[in-house]
Amino acid sequence: MGKQKKYLILMLAMLMSVSMLLAGCGGNAGPDPQEEVNTEENQDDSRTAESVSGYNIMEGFEELANDDGSIKYLYFNDFMMVMPGSGKWSCEPAEDGQSVTFYLDSAKDGGYGGRLVTIAAFDINDDSYKNLPSYSVAGTGSSTNMRFVAEFPTDVQWNGEDPEQDADYRDLSDYVHKIGEGAVNSPLTTGDSSPEPQAD
Repeated sequence: MGKQKKYLILMLAMLMSVSMLLAGCGGNAGPDPQEEVNTEENQDDSRTAESVSGYNIMEGFEELANDDGSIKYLYFNDFMMVMPGSGKWSCEPAEDGQSVTFYLDSAKDGGYGGRLVTIAAFDINDDSYKNLPSYSVAGTGSSTNMRFVAEFPTDVQWNGEDPEQDADYRDLSDYVHKIGEGAVNSPLTTGDSSPEPQAD
């Protein structure tokens, strides 16, 4: 991304940060993720779409923070994710470079999974994401011609008997569930999204 684009996205992120703070006082939390369509137990939450040749979600990755470190700005390939600077979460890209998963560290390290959300890239002509059990379309990047989809876990990913872990997971889960294309408080934004992408 160019410096001008990063500046514009940073300004957008700052506006979003203010909106998120106001949302805590009763603002719109954005669209709900799609209803679960597959109730099979122990299902594999991994991505089902075909690999997108040559695309790497981590290309040009950069992590920045605001002055007091309370907000992290994560720049991925054609989108940005805004996360709290709590130090309680981490993210890991998939080996194939097609997705990145965010975790609550204490739950992951404790053997509970800890998965909060996976952001996966789908070719603009690929609608196989509609078969996912729980998802929200996050946005479209016209530079890469990709659709970004937030995949949410449908099984328990944390220790509910641990009060601190339970509170941390629920807070972060509520936060990432605000992801949605066009949502005012969405933590994920694209630099040059198109609301109606053109299919080839």
